[in-house]
Amino acid sequence: MQLKHPVILLVSSLLLSSCATVLTKKKYNFRIHYAQKDTKIRYNDSVYNQPASISVKRSRERLVFTAFNDSVSRKYEIRARLNPVFLWGDLGSSLLVYTAPIVYGVDLTNPKRFHYGTDLWVELNDTSTVAIQPSINGGLDESETGPNDPISRHFNTQLTHKGDLYWSVSWPLLLYNASYPGAGRKTAAGGAAVATGFEYYYRNRRALGIDAGISTTPVHWAEYEPVDYASFYPEEKFSSLYIDLYHKHTVKRFSFAYGLNYSYNTWKNTATSFELNPPDIVHERYTNHSFGVMASGYYQLHEYFKFGVVYRPTLLRVYPGVTPIYQHTISFDLAFTLRVKPKKE
Repeated sequence: MQLKHPVILLVSSLLLSSCATVLTKKKYNFRIHYAQKDTKIRYNDSVYNQPASISVKRSRERLVFTAFNDSVSRKYEIRARLNPVFLWGDLGSSLLVYTAPIVYGVDLTNPKRFHYGTDLWVELNDTSTVAIQPSINGGLDESETGPNDPISRHFNTQLTHKGDLYWSVSWPLLLYNASYPGAGRKTAAGGAAVATGFEYYYRNRRALGIDAGISTTPVHWAEYEPVDYASFYPEEKFSSLYIDLYHKHTVKRFSFAYGLNYSYNTWKNTATSFELNPPDIVHERYTNHSFGVMASGYYQLHEYFKFGVVYRPTLLRVYPGVTPIYQHTISFDLAFTLRVKPKKE
């Protein structure tokens, strides 16, 4: 029985906390973009035409390939760097002091902790060897890999490609609801929410997506006068379950989406007593099913994180009774995104 807790700790740590080991693959697609149209890539005895996307194996060794055309050939060496999933993903798990050695111990013995970045601009100026180190956010730190300054390179990076499938999970940093649940107009700010979904890029900058989420928000707290010497408080809560179907456009790191929305909204008022023998308490509960539209705008801060605003107005209530009615939710979201299926070669 004395081994029970250590065993549980070890198993849970291995399964839940080693982010680089669990979330990343041994191989991934490394995309190469060309400044000259006639450029080709030679990697592992294979030659790739435009556009090139080579399958690379994670390792501490350098990634080496050659770019060439009819007049010049140039060797590129990209140094391995620690994967952002390893750097940031394990950080949350390591907050538990007892699991920190296990978390990093697992990932530090696995080559999945390395990466070479995701995109590279190739420009054949001369025959010198180019040594490049990926930045912590997955980009590349060499000035020759794109525009001359890092700010321009950041804003001009195109992260999405045809055939990519992304999974995302988001949390609102700020949430506001306005609704007519059946007890007059109710507004609420704050609360907790989470959403998850998938996006498929049928073109380089166009995607179809679906997501679903749940939110709950306290509406109002107010103290009533004592009744029979028992103090009690009415607690109002607004909650919503929703599904979005949308079409998305991306321009570099910016994205804009629009689509349809279905929501199931609930408003509850429960008076809670703090005495052993409370008086009779009235419980109120209203629900409605509504359809509407959605619109969102995001900025991709990092390969794995984006920030934006989402607006979901509902225009038609279908239960109870069919009637036009305006309700809306506005949220400022932080989202984690992961490419789970790169484009096929």
